[in-house]
Amino acid sequence: MEGLVRRCLIALLGATLDGPAKRSLRSPAFAWRVDAALAAHDPQVPEPMRDAIAARLTELGIALPKEAPGEKTRIDARTLRAVSDALAWIGARDERLPERIGAAYRTQGATAREVVTTILSELALDDGEKILAIAAAVDDACERLGKTWEIDDVQVALARELEAQPRARAPKAEAPQLVAQEPDRALPGHRHFSASSLNLYAECPRKWYFRYLCRAVEDKPTSASAYGTAFHAALEAFHKVYPSIAGVAPRELEMRLEGEINTAFETHRIHFSSEVEFRLNRLRAQRTAKKYLAWLQARAQKEPFEVIGCEIKADIELDGIEFRGYIDRVDRDQRSGRVTVFDYKTGSIAESAAEYRRAINDDSEFQLSYYYWAQTLAGETVRSIALVPLREAHVDVAPIELEIVPSGPPVKNDSAARGVIPVIELERARTTMVALGRKLASGTIEHFQPTDDPSACRYCVYAPSCREKPTDDTMAFAR
Repeated sequence: MEGLVRRCLIALLGATLDGPAKRSLRSPAFAWRVDAALAAHDPQVPEPMRDAIAARLTELGIALPKEAPGEKTRIDARTLRAVSDALAWIGARDERLPERIGAAYRTQGATAREVVTTILSELALDDGEKILAIAAAVDDACERLGKTWEIDDVQVALARELEAQPRARAPKAEAPQLVAQEPDRALPGHRHFSASSLNLYAECPRKWYFRYLCRAVEDKPTSASAYGTAFHAALEAFHKVYPSIAGVAPRELEMRLEGEINTAFETHRIHFSSEVEFRLNRLRAQRTAKKYLAWLQARAQKEPFEVIGCEIKADIELDGIEFRGYIDRVDRDQRSGRVTVFDYKTGSIAESAAEYRRAINDDSEFQLSYYYWAQTLAGETVRSIALVPLREAHVDVAPIELEIVPSGPPVKNDSAARGVIPVIELERARTTMVALGRKLASGTIEHFQPTDDPSACRYCVYAPSCREKPTDDTMAFAR
């Protein structure tokens, strides 16, 4: 265990050093190389870095090795990848993350070992003792350095131990057994669904197949997704302190929200592709937050409300099909007692209430209709459902809001941000959700048809692997 702790300390200490030598940290075997260099000269590790780490280890009471390390932790690669994926899901708040894992991570004072233990249990992974030993070593190393462990600390430690273990000799290749035809086999079903997964299927069934059945490409966080994650976290923290803003000085609200923005973006700093991206997105969020506050104050004066929950778990069962998700925010009107469901959007959204209502009726948008049913089943009377745009810093925040009515007129072609939607249309959306969920859960779909819209493929991570994607005629003469 002492060797593991020493290697974790080397990794954490190395990450605090400055200068060109810091580029060496990109190697998964960095901690092993430095560990060996402390006993024997290694030209790949600069002497100042060696000396600095050796001095700090001595201060911490960690014995230096007398010879190159021979201790190696054998890890099952499949188990390691599964644990690393789960840790990545935590950082990205991925919908695939089991609730118990998320709850374990959010528990005050939770150690890396406790979180990894929950991951191993929830994912039913075998041979987890060695991974638990590494997680415990990360806890020990962080405690000695007086820092709080982070997801990346565990991921890097796991990767380095795997990289350092001796590679098994490849078995002798055997001649393949040819068969006349590949046997038929049913595709695996899906146990539960989120509104965003149904939206993805509506956009492109082939993309849904790649993501949820094949999991062919790791969907790494981007600067855009990091912006959204950080902004959501900041607003959640802000409304926990101020569920109602009545009587609170505007300057106090502004300073608090700016502080929450700074804290949230600092927490997710590592997910931005560069320092410039981080600073620009944080500045954009700070400016957008002022527009958000202006809208919040105007709404509170016109329709007094209280925020009754943020990031509310919304797990429901409709006709035997399980749906899971989280609602960004729910407000209760202080006059009528009814609730409004809000969904924060940091990407592109419908430009009018009529456009969003059409998307619900066209079975291409399930998000807010799902939240409506989740709150209705929880015993609430939903007054309206709304999208809150947080993408642009130079325009006012003007939510796209649909008020729930017993019956209403057909969709009009207007650009108003507020409109109505009859309950019967939400009931139709519910029926479609259940039918689509049952179809996907059956595991009997033989072919997932790609979209016929080429524009949907431009930023799709699966496009290079999709042989059936539609041809983009606009790129016919591109070089």
